[in-house]
Amino acid sequence: MTITEVRAYCEEVADRFGFDISDYPIIENKRLKTTLGQVRFRQDMFEIQQIEFASFLLAEATDRCVKETILHELAHVFVFLETYERHGHDAEFKAMCARIGLEDARSFGSVEYKNQIEVEKPKSKYSIYCTKCGKLVAARHRRCPVVDRPEDFTANCCGAPVKCIMNW
Repeated sequence: MTITEVRAYCEEVADRFGFDISDYPIIENKRLKTTLGQVRFRQDMFEIQQIEFASFLLAEATDRCVKETILHELAHVFVFLETYERHGHDAEFKAMCARIGLEDARSFGSVEYKNQIEVEKPKSKYSIYCTKCGKLVAARHRRCPVVDRPEDFTANCCGAPVKCIMNW
């Protein structure tokens, strides 16, 4: 799906349920790697800044997966527009999901790709493995000493050196 198609679908869903989302930019975000979509709030947290979708999701995922993600993010927007409060994934959010036809309100752990293979999203940017047994011994979202200098560290499991793999 293209971002233009996403915007059109968002407007269609919002109109169907009586919400006006025309004030909120809907953008494609190339930096999102583990998040499929998000509603970004301004710093004061009392106003929506924009609705963002991961580039990899729009380019590689099935239309059904993209539409479910759109409905999930729109449910966040709609519940905010009704209550002027952020609700996370609480009961009000789940009720809104049911109202707009999203069967599963949970956050998605995997992406269904167009080639029909379902792939787990990486949990972190860096995975640290034991070089002897291959066990995953740590994961990091940001650069840190073990990511920058893995040769200075050993795994607790075997006492062997560690290696760091960047997941994206």
